[in-house]
Amino acid sequence: MDALYYFVLSAVIATFGIGWAVRSAIRDLSNGLERRESVHTKMFIKVAAVEAIPIILIVLGFINLADSTADAMLPLIIVGAVTFLNVFMIYRTSADITSDPNIAKDLKAALTTLSFIGIMLVSTIPIVAVVASLLVIG
Repeated sequence: MDALYYFVLSAVIATFGIGWAVRSAIRDLSNGLERRESVHTKMFIKVAAVEAIPIILIVLGFINLADSTADAMLPLIIVGAVTFLNVFMIYRTSADITSDPNIAKDLKAALTTLSFIGIMLVSTIPIVAVVASLLVIG
């Protein structure tokens, strides 16, 4: 397998796994702020578990990067599409819950903050994949 597709695979696994963990945390947090620490702890443990395989794939990708002959455009499109899809899914989950007019202001702020943290977590591995793809182009 070409090195760029190691990066693509790592981005796909990471974005869907982290997206699932963040959306799950948003739903759990919507039940009440008293469980905030517990929800955050579980989310970060899930994120760490999900990122193990993508990190190994990134290392394999960098090891084989010098031998890469693939065109970087398709991997960039795949990584961009998968990242956009997962960011949108996190946004929709948060927006569906926070659009309720009966939701407390504190809970709404906590859910918005958690959504932004999730979006940043979802985009980290794809950023590495884009940088690696640009290394092949350059």
